[in-house]
Amino acid sequence: MSQISTKEQILKFKDYADIADASYAMLHWVSENEKTS
Repeated sequence: MSQISTKEQILKFKDYADIADASYAMLHWVSENEKTS
């Protein structure tokens, strides 16, 4: 396994968190729209 700096790990983790947050928001939006339509 290649060595990855702590800073890089944190940046990757933040990217994953942003992606997860965006997909959760999208899922929430989709389910809200299904209720109203």
